[in-house]
Amino acid sequence: MKLTTPLLVLTFTILFSCNGDEEVAPTFTPLGQKIIGDWIVAASIDNSNESTSTYPATIDDFTISFKSDSRVQLNGPCNAGQAQNFVYTESGTLVLSDIVTTLKFCSSIENDWESRIVGGLNTSYHATISGNNMEILTDGNYSLKLERQ
Repeated sequence: MKLTTPLLVLTFTILFSCNGDEEVAPTFTPLGQKIIGDWIVAASIDNSNESTSTYPATIDDFTISFKSDSRVQLNGPCNAGQAQNFVYTESGTLVLSDIVTTLKFCSSIENDWESRIVGGLNTSYHATISGNNMEILTDGNYSLKLERQ
């Protein structure tokens, strides 16, 4: 009888300690939701020779905001604009449509970078997101590297 009681208590403890743990359901973020939010341009990649140019610290950031209603807000160091729609698919396809921007008189460096960025967005075809970084591949002169803000 002395042997049965400790075995019974041990079995009871194991069962209750296993049942006491709560299972945590894994969270799943659809791919399209990963792009939603504000991104700043960190660099451009010259598609002709694959050289990378870091976004200059001497001008204000260029922010690209992907909205949950499929619109895109563009806020450059000089000009602003928007895309009426974007599509980002499971395979990484990224397409923006109907991009319009203001056309203010800007410094040459602001004009150069805004042209690279808007030109890239107009010809984008693929985006890869890894953590807080996104690379947008384009058929234009420059592809883009972005960082989540």
